[in-house]
Amino acid sequence: MLTITHPGRVHLALDLAHGHVEVHVEDTRKHAEVTLTPMLDSDTTAARLIADALVTETGDQLSVTVPRPSTPYSSATVIQPGRVVVQTFSGVVFGTNIVNGRVISGTDTAVVQTGGGVRIVARLPLGSTLAVVSETAPVVATGHLRSLRFHSLSGDLTAHSVDNLDVDTTSGYVSVAYAGLTLVHSVSGDVEVGEAFDVLVSTTSGDVDVAELVNTARVRTVSGDISVHAVQPSSVDANSVSGDISLNSGPGVLITSRTRTVSGRVRNRAGRA
Repeated sequence: MLTITHPGRVHLALDLAHGHVEVHVEDTRKHAEVTLTPMLDSDTTAARLIADALVTETGDQLSVTVPRPSTPYSSATVIQPGRVVVQTFSGVVFGTNIVNGRVISGTDTAVVQTGGGVRIVARLPLGSTLAVVSETAPVVATGHLRSLRFHSLSGDLTAHSVDNLDVDTTSGYVSVAYAGLTLVHSVSGDVEVGEAFDVLVSTTSGDVDVAELVNTARVRTVSGDISVHAVQPSSVDANSVSGDISLNSGPGVLITSRTRTVSGRVRNRAGRA
């Protein structure tokens, strides 16, 4: 285990291949605390990676880099009620379909990568920012962050509240309850945004859902569906090749919209400016 403390609010940068990241922003906290532990207690590879982690501190900048495992993953630990099964990353285990280490279908199942999965838990003061680079490690952030940058191959992102959100992912799922400025580029991951001021999303096959737009949205997809609900007068520019587009708004809320889809359907139930 490795624990790092830093006085005051912090610009935290994390870099790891596999594992899990939890970030909690706490209103009354006066210092940052970052703890690294193996996902599995018996994982000696993860313990070695933690021991070799590079930690740099410059002013209010704190950076933690976990080395990549020397060999790629070949298995995952599949945890189901009452049993633990080791299975290769592409296959079916007891009715659960696993592709690239992620559960595609199945219930009551969790996947933990073996051979280098590192759990990072960070507790940060209010006013902090976060940047994460990962391959498969998902990120869960609670509390309010000034900014959050997430670059990942297939890791998911779930965040509570962010002033500025910047995401680049290949297949990871993105969900944020509130974001001021939302920038997301994804190939196949779905994007769900709760309340948002300005939204700019580009995805190939992922669906995009904006639940409470208060200003502008520009969304581009190839085959993913687009759904935008405005709660204040807004401007929406939505474009899809084969996906459906749905726009709506609250009572008396006007939307200036421009929509285009080649083979999908457009439903516009919003008031129009």
